[in-house]
Amino acid sequence: MVLSLSVFVSASDNYLVEQNVSSLNFISSSTNQECLISGNSCTKHIATYDVSGEGLDSVEVWVSVYQNDITSSEFTEAVEMLAEEGNFEFGRGSPNNNNILAAELEYGDGLEYDDGLKDQYLFWHDNNKIIGIIIDDWDISVITNDDPFEELRDVYLNKYPSELTFIEPDQYLIQEDIGDLSFISSSTNQECLISGNSCTKHLATYDVLSGGLDMAEVWVSVYQNDITSEEFTEGVTKLADNSGFELGRGNRRNNNILSVELEYGDGLEYDDGLKDQYIFWHDKNKVIGVIIDDWSIEEITNDDTFEDLLDAYLNKYPSELTFIEEAEDEPEEPETSCSDTDGGKDYFTKGLLNYTNEEGENFESYDVCTNNSVLVENFCGPNSVMYTCPDICLDGACLNRTVVKPNITEGPEEIEDFNRYYCFGCLVEKSCYPLGYIKDGKYCFDENKTFIEQKKPESFCENNFECDSNLCINNQCVSGSLWAKFIRWLSSIFG
Repeated sequence: MVLSLSVFVSASDNYLVEQNVSSLNFISSSTNQECLISGNSCTKHIATYDVSGEGLDSVEVWVSVYQNDITSSEFTEAVEMLAEEGNFEFGRGSPNNNNILAAELEYGDGLEYDDGLKDQYLFWHDNNKIIGIIIDDWDISVITNDDPFEELRDVYLNKYPSELTFIEPDQYLIQEDIGDLSFISSSTNQECLISGNSCTKHLATYDVLSGGLDMAEVWVSVYQNDITSEEFTEGVTKLADNSGFELGRGNRRNNNILSVELEYGDGLEYDDGLKDQYIFWHDKNKVIGVIIDDWSIEEITNDDTFEDLLDAYLNKYPSELTFIEEAEDEPEEPETSCSDTDGGKDYFTKGLLNYTNEEGENFESYDVCTNNSVLVENFCGPNSVMYTCPDICLDGACLNRTVVKPNITEGPEEIEDFNRYYCFGCLVEKSCYPLGYIKDGKYCFDENKTFIEQKKPESFCENNFECDSNLCINNQCVSGSLWAKFIRWLSSIFG
């Protein structure tokens, strides 16, 4: 039963709807100074409506007008406090008519009415006003139609559209049921674990057993700057010291490293520790905490409940924690280091891989072309991969240009745009000469793509164009005059 000390007002109250709403009969209005938000004076305007027509079941509407505008944080904090004082379950708001209702507070003797019990409180805020619609001890054997409450709510939502933004979907949290855990509510504050790095902490609350008796909480603190493992561990250590917890060493799970496990209690075992358990880790600029507090192990017998919540957030935020204090009798793991100047697998940039192994030995390796098309690309691991370039491989990188490859028959080709085209031959000014092309006693050499002098007789050769006589026989340059004498001799024999 809702009790309030009110002063009857006979004049019309503009803040209220002083008329019948559908099957609800307007009865009376009053005001008082009972404010939900402390430190902000208000006048509460109250309207009473009869549901059954006999005055046995009534609905109250509160429109509390404050001196100053109300933030969603102030509003939600006040409603949570009201729920605690009234021994209510604090429920998460739901959307209706494109407005967001703040909270649904329910209690009673188990008789179901509407989407809850027969006692139901809904609140939202609009600028400097808090609106509350309250049903109390409705007799569901008499009131069988749930429309009256819905219609009254919609009338006041149209008069006072909700400005509540606090419970809009929070991208940092999982705002849905997880396994046996029912999502209840979310909130934010600025309580930061890491000093000197501003943050916003996003909190999600989950109910383990219906009735709100056993809760689990998740923190996702989003910091302005990325967090190192050293900063993270220092912050968690302070939290453990200040709270009187034992700081436990992290353990591995799902290939992620959990940072600490803080436990205390009366010795009752639950999950992989005591019934109070705190686990933290960090991911880039975020610190994640999964917390259970005073769980009743007599009622919660399934140890997967906490594990499901833990895994859900580990999948959303893989741990980046690399610093874990080692046990005294455990040797330090050797450190390795690796760097790649082209940032990894960049086939179009020549890179230098620098790797130091566990023994402290240092190795360097450049990306290299094995031939005109195949690249050996090195990257940290350390690893390497063979890659076939789309056009050509040159000096440890694929060229991102069109290759001009002239042939001996057609001769040189002109290149106007060197940013778009690459000469696979000897480039003289803007002319691209084919490999093996002879010009002014020189030929286009394939190894360095430049013109070099033709070879003298008796020099080693592989192609005719390498010799000044244009004769390469049995890998040796032959004199033109000697070859002419040989031809004349053959002619004399065979006529």
